[in-house]
Amino acid sequence: MDEGSHFSYVENGLVKELKLCPSNKETFSKGLLGGGISPAAEHGRYTVTVESLNCKYSTKILNQPKIGSIIPRIRDESLFADLTSQGIKLTDIGKDTQPI
Repeated sequence: MDEGSHFSYVENGLVKELKLCPSNKETFSKGLLGGGISPAAEHGRYTVTVESLNCKYSTKILNQPKIGSIIPRIRDESLFADLTSQGIKLTDIGKDTQPI
């Protein structure tokens, strides 16, 4: 979920895995970091309910072939323990780096 963007996106593989059906389709280009503009592409629009650790809400998301690169997980157990002691809960932990 990207609060700083006009839209939030889900990768096409997850759309298939969750068997989501688009409620609508849109064709548009995107402004990119550095001032570039992507070619116009069609995106399905999906309405999903997302539940966080402290609330539940519904939002609209668009599909995208690939969202980003691999983000490494925290492996330093002392850092993880420090964050936990401060009430910060991380859900994306472990040794393997999973796709976004």
